[in-house]
Amino acid sequence: MARKTLYQRLDSLGVSVAAEYDALIRLLKVEQNIFDYRFYPLIHYINKNYFRDLPADFRSPYLSVEEMMQALDLRDKSALLDDLFLLSELLIALLPEKHIKKKEDLYQQAITIYENIFSFLEKLNYELKEIDGGRKIIVEKNSATTQAVEIVTDNSAAIALIEYNHYALKGDLEEKRRILTALGSYIEPILRSRVLQNAGYKQLESDVGFMLNNFHVRHNNKEGAKAQDYIVGLNNKQLEEWYDHIYNAILSVIIINEHIPVQNNIVTLKSTYTWRT
Repeated sequence: MARKTLYQRLDSLGVSVAAEYDALIRLLKVEQNIFDYRFYPLIHYINKNYFRDLPADFRSPYLSVEEMMQALDLRDKSALLDDLFLLSELLIALLPEKHIKKKEDLYQQAITIYENIFSFLEKLNYELKEIDGGRKIIVEKNSATTQAVEIVTDNSAAIALIEYNHYALKGDLEEKRRILTALGSYIEPILRSRVLQNAGYKQLESDVGFMLNNFHVRHNNKEGAKAQDYIVGLNNKQLEEWYDHIYNAILSVIIINEHIPVQNNIVTLKSTYTWRT
């Protein structure tokens, strides 16, 4: 059975992007809560009480939530999934618990926003992931990615593994290529050690190296001395599919490399003890 596209999944789950977007806008800009003995929308509280205290590398040069939303082209109405995800990431960043929990009504408003976001992300098989500096981004759920991130000891590699699945990277071949190049460098010592080959994963080791070197990742395989006829003939969608295959193969290298010592222990145990069947 062919895999459903995200938009087919939206239809089958009855998720209305326009309705979800509208609900978040109303929770931010329309519904009013009481503070300072008056009723105001949440956006007013953020602007008045702590927006300018947010980290400058996130906030600057904007002086209000409205200015930031205008710069991001986030309007009051939208039926675009990317807009819904972008608005969700913005709201998560704008609602740090240390600023909101002091006001009970506002805290409940923030909780409602979080619950709405978590609800439609769960239906769509997406989730929030925290990367450097506590920043949270929306990525497609991938159990292999989660396992690999827990294995790698290099923080840059862990971030790259997560960011590859970010919703905004769909169709962004240059950024995916950059990430794959970095991940290829991370696993290069594993490939060169031949540990995969010695453990029975020779084909995987060979395939990953072949794809990194010939599928327009490490080298320009579209033109020049290293051009490959097959790659030249691919359209962007086909090349992106290969990039995703390469990413999954890299995940396999990381996970299997972690498992090999366990595999070796099992071989030793099998030969050392008598096992009843």
